[in-house]
Amino acid sequence: WFERPLALEGRIAFVFPGEGAQYPNMMEGLCRQFPEVRRHFDLTAEALRLHGLTTPFGQILFPQPAQVQAAEAALFGLEVAVAAVTAAGRGLLELMARLQVVPHAIVGHSSGEFGALLAAGAYKAASEEQSIEAIRWGAESARQLEHSKLVPKASLLSVGGVDPAALEGVLRDAGGRLVVAM
Repeated sequence: WFERPLALEGRIAFVFPGEGAQYPNMMEGLCRQFPEVRRHFDLTAEALRLHGLTTPFGQILFPQPAQVQAAEAALFGLEVAVAAVTAAGRGLLELMARLQVVPHAIVGHSSGEFGALLAAGAYKAASEEQSIEAIRWGAESARQLEHSKLVPKASLLSVGGVDPAALEGVLRDAGGRLVVAM
């Protein structure tokens, strides 16, 4: 692979994002170059097929140019969103292991917590079948939660170096209620 190992200086953190981080053609280049990354998207596609997703996951994640808008809408349905970001997290985690990159810290936000738990060694599937079943179960849980009316309408907001007046306007538009998530 390398004439000499990667020389990583400092401390490394793996940060696993949650839903909202997905987008059409996400990690397409990595899927083409690294079989371990592609494998996790393929496992997710199989799990979602078994789950009953009518449009194949591959068509949603890697749409034809004319289908990008429809794909983006489908990617933001909770069951597909969670499946997409967790597939990315699992694929990147396996790639980092192959490259022998070991984190000093691990954090996950929202469904990114699943990737953080995997990175921490809290769960490891015994087989591909078990992985597929876990992904299918996760998609079903997301579907039930989305249709349960238990999740309040909300907007996620990342803030950094923003004008306080602009932030006040966003908060006013959101009803004035702010909950810090991370």
